[in-house]
Amino acid sequence: MKHLFNSREKREKAEKLYDCYHSLVRGVTYKILRYPEDAEDAASATWERALKKIELFEDVESQETKALLVLIAERTALNLYQKNRRKMKMEIPLDEHELSAYCVTKDKEIEEMEMKLWMRSLPKPYAEVMIMHYISGIPQREIAKVCGISEAAVNMRMSRARAMLRERWMENE
Repeated sequence: MKHLFNSREKREKAEKLYDCYHSLVRGVTYKILRYPEDAEDAASATWERALKKIELFEDVESQETKALLVLIAERTALNLYQKNRRKMKMEIPLDEHELSAYCVTKDKEIEEMEMKLWMRSLPKPYAEVMIMHYISGIPQREIAKVCGISEAAVNMRMSRARAMLRERWMENE
C-alpha cells in the first residue's frame, strides 16, 4: 500500500492506525459476517477505504477515529453481506436483532462525529457555515452576521457544501 502515500508522515500514520485498530476492524466485520474468510475480505476493504482518506484521521487514538473506522467496517461488512446474500440466494446466519444493531440505526454520537469529519474536510468557508449551522445549531441569519456576509451567501455556501459532501459520499459508496 506504500504507493497510496506520498509522504513518510502519512505512511507512519497509516501504520499506527492499522496497529491500533486492526483487531477492532476484524472483530466488527466477523461479528456481522460470521465467516473468517468474508470477515477478512471486509476488513481488507475497510482498510483500503480508510487509507485512501487518511487525511480525515487527525488524531489516530481519538474516539472520532475509532468511531469512523467502526462505521466504515460496519458498512463494508453489510455491503458484503448483502452481496453474498444475493449471490448465494440464501441467508447467511445473522438474526434480525443482530443485523438491526449494525444497520441504519447508528448511534447519534457516531453520526455526529462522522459528520464533523466530513465537514472538516471541506474548504474552510464551507466547513465554517456547515458546522455552525448543523453542529452548533446557529441560524443562518446569525451565521451571516458572524461571518460578515449576506444571508444569501450563507445559503449559497451551504448549498455548495452539501453538493460537495453528496459527491464525496457517492465516491465512497
